[in-house]
Amino acid sequence: MPAKKKRAATAPSKKPAAKKAKKKAATKKAATKAAPKKAKRRVAAAKVPTKARAGKAVATAPTVAVAPAPLAPRRPEAPPDPTEQLAQALAALTLSKKAEDVVILHVTDMTSYADFFVLASAPSERQVQAIARHVAEELKKCGRAPLGTEGLEQGHWVLVDYGAVVLHVFLGNARHYYDLEGFWSDAPRVDVDEARGLRVLTALEAAANEAAARAADADESPAFAANE
Repeated sequence: MPAKKKRAATAPSKKPAAKKAKKKAATKKAATKAAPKKAKRRVAAAKVPTKARAGKAVATAPTVAVAPAPLAPRRPEAPPDPTEQLAQALAALTLSKKAEDVVILHVTDMTSYADFFVLASAPSERQVQAIARHVAEELKKCGRAPLGTEGLEQGHWVLVDYGAVVLHVFLGNARHYYDLEGFWSDAPRVDVDEARGLRVLTALEAAANEAAARAADADESPAFAANE
């Protein structure tokens, strides 16, 4: 046998090695392509721990219920100030007789003889007098007679004194001249609520009627017992 043919017969074949190299390269390439998919699956599995992974149940942390914070107890509303209620009633009565520019001044901290001033105006002396008389008559029905009245004859400035509340009814130019609002400029103003004032009047009148009925019953009881 010649030397070339002998070496060819004894030398290992290169074809199987080339096939193995190609196969190995293809396997590596497939693995690199599959790697991102596996990573995505791992991330998805981490984001959704409640789902089973590869057929295995995954334990999750128990949910802790948080009790709502207890509500703060409501503070009871302060009862209405009876003196302010009376001031609103006086203001409502002046408005029912077409008084103008009705104002309530809170003067508790500025004077010792009153808590509220009610100021009202009218365009004529006759209307000033009518307003003052109307207020006095309606308050008498509620058992509230004024402590004093001044200026009713002249009709320029009528003062009706109810103790803690004082009503001032002015003729227009007299109010501007005496300027009580300017003199008591530091006194807080209270919003006039006509509807509230009328409700107060109704309640005062009902209480006065009830008191009168009880007094009448008390007066009749001894005479009834004596007759028996």
